[in-house]
Amino acid sequence: MTPDKASEPERPTRRMCVHCKQTTDTPVLVHEGETVSGTTWNVYSCPDCAATRPLPVSEDGNARP
Repeated sequence: MTPDKASEPERPTRRMCVHCKQTTDTPVLVHEGETVSGTTWNVYSCPDCAATRPLPVSEDGNARP
């Protein structure tokens, strides 16, 4: 018998902040990266850092995590 997914509690989404490196249960998406092949990745920040710290910018002007 398989467990009913609707009865399972929802797991919180935990991510590490790109700035302070602490894990947070309330991540804020601050950047979506993309490779030449089209693969994408997301960069997250904690709410405190997202409100006060911009993403670093590389020499070519693109945001980098």
